[in-house]
Amino acid sequence: MSDLARYNAQYGSNALSSLPVSSSNAILGYKPPELTFTDVIPGRDGGSVRRDVMTEAEQFTEQNFMEYVGLLTVEEQEELQEALFVDGYYGSISSIDELQDTNEFVKALGFAARDAANETKWGLSEGFEGIPTLEERFSGEITAESMDAALDKYLKQEKDPVRMVMPVTQVDRLVENSWGNVLGRKATESERRAAFNLVRAAQLEAYDAQQSGGVVEALDVTGILEGQAEAADPMQAKAISTSNTTSAIWKALGLG
Repeated sequence: MSDLARYNAQYGSNALSSLPVSSSNAILGYKPPELTFTDVIPGRDGGSVRRDVMTEAEQFTEQNFMEYVGLLTVEEQEELQEALFVDGYYGSISSIDELQDTNEFVKALGFAARDAANETKWGLSEGFEGIPTLEERFSGEITAESMDAALDKYLKQEKDPVRMVMPVTQVDRLVENSWGNVLGRKATESERRAAFNLVRAAQLEAYDAQQSGGVVEALDVTGILEGQAEAADPMQAKAISTSNTTSAIWKALGLG
């Protein structure tokens, strides 16, 4: 039993009975009578009479569509699902597996049936060409290019989260302050680049940790940079620290 047949059994009627078309048995396609041949028959007065022989008008209704879909094999259903997807009747999807979801399939069929009914009503399609079947509207082969284009258009892509980091100018100012406080000088270009990369890596790591949940300490950018400055020139850092300590003592004694 196909998924669609199980769906019908579950709800006690054909799944397409809930299709959003314009009436209870909308006409999805119509073929007017056509002349097949002209016959010549004897007339009443002994002569002959020409008689046009016409075909009967044909119409394809919602009920016919319900019966058609119900008789599809699993392979034919999958082919129809792909055709509906390529033509946009599924809309945006999160996974290609949604094409085989019975509820989504029924909705896509309904939208295609509604379009066919409206096109027939307003004379926008001729005969049965607008009927959403594999023999009519979807009779063409689905190419890899058309499927790829549909996937690009309708398959929702997961976007990488935006990670906010400290502006470069702010990091530069902190680098200058840290090098001035720890080493009494400006940072060289190479020291500046190394310090920036260290801060950026620490910020991204902190962001990722925050996204995974749990308790995350606030990032101490100044502490990171001062530690980097001290590592860049330990002797100078010790000398500046000693000088600062001496100055602080002299000021405490009122001698500074």
